[in-house]
Amino acid sequence: MLAADLDLEQSTVNRQVNAAIGAGYLERFEVPGSVSRLVRPSARGREAYEHDGRIRASLIQTALDEMGPERSAGLIADLRAFNDAWDRAIAARAEG
Repeated sequence: MLAADLDLEQSTVNRQVNAAIGAGYLERFEVPGSVSRLVRPSARGREAYEHDGRIRASLIQTALDEMGPERSAGLIADLRAFNDAWDRAIAARAEG
């Protein structure tokens, strides 16, 4: 469940999802044999996500270029190590 995974109140998740639906970034769809409707990105939502992702990627590349190859490689290695540690922390929390 999204609320549990993000450690948020269900009402907060509902409010944000409903706002994204209202803005046209998400849409509800029916699943055969299910009474509830699921949520997925709309065409507008996918386009906005990809657009913003391209902007972020360009800015990150600019910053890494400014740092130079050696410092950039060190940062990337450290971020990879952090992500791995983060994943282990989340798994341990879920188990315990």
